[in-house]
Amino acid sequence: MGITIIATPGSETANSYLTLADAETYFESRIGSTEWDSATDAVKNALLVNGTRLLDQSFNWSGDKADDDQALRFPRDYCYNCDGVLLASTTIPTEIENATCEMALFVVGNTGQSTSNEYKSAKVGSLEVEYRDNISPEELVNSSVVRAVGCVGTLSIGGGSIRMERY
Repeated sequence: MGITIIATPGSETANSYLTLADAETYFESRIGSTEWDSATDAVKNALLVNGTRLLDQSFNWSGDKADDDQALRFPRDYCYNCDGVLLASTTIPTEIENATCEMALFVVGNTGQSTSNEYKSAKVGSLEVEYRDNISPEELVNSSVVRAVGCVGTLSIGGGSIRMERY
């Protein structure tokens, strides 16, 4: 049985920041998404859930959760985008949806095959990824995932953090 995507903003049972249909729309205009395109819908759903989880585990987001009972860390109150515009506290920002897609592509493209060897282990069943202990901030900061997030959050690495700002 595959994973069912629940992408309702603010839901107590949400497990993804976007639906498979929304992700497919994103990847229609994304060059270099062969791994995503060739995956089954069940794998894509698992990638979106895993990508969402990894984003929430890897970043300290600006602002506060909009509702204490929501399952995911978005939507948020008092969160601004790179242009200083207050993001709606009832929806998932486009930056976060895009970052979820990029994280999913990053995972499917690198599971067990990473050239920079940043993974300690990867599991296909529920798509569990564990980074090696000594991963450098530069290896993560240069990824498409971090660029997609922009300045909505702070990357958290080994007890420290890196604030990303766009000039």
